[in-house]
Amino acid sequence: MEKKSNFLGKLLSGFTAGVTIGVFVSLFVNVVLKTEYYSPATPKLVESLGSNLSTLVNFLLYGFIGIGSVFSTSIFNIESLSLLTKTILHFLVVQLIVFLVSLVLDWVESYFIFVLPISIVIYIVIWILFFLQQKKDINSLNDGLKKQK
Repeated sequence: MEKKSNFLGKLLSGFTAGVTIGVFVSLFVNVVLKTEYYSPATPKLVESLGSNLSTLVNFLLYGFIGIGSVFSTSIFNIESLSLLTKTILHFLVVQLIVFLVSLVLDWVESYFIFVLPISIVIYIVIWILFFLQQKKDINSLNDGLKKQK
């Protein structure tokens, strides 16, 4: 029962985080583009699906990105892989999900111009922070072992 509860918790938290981040990103994009009214969807998607349905599709797919991101963190539990390998694998999984969503939501151009480069920078910064933390932890363990001798 605990695994089922954990699974549902990850599902809900991933979906919620994805929608929340997606809404804030779409708000930011609307502000930057100085749109007349807020729309999370591209004009092309609104034209083909209508305003309400395109908004719903966007929110559902934002949630899908969040779910994929949360579940792909299990890659970091594979002890036989280096931190760099885990980070690259996670990056590739998340980017594949985001790219597939960008195909549906008509973001492909924006994906390559903005999303991918920003994601690369974010992953590099996070990897450096994790690396420095692991290095600190290893040094602390080594110091503890030296004191025991």
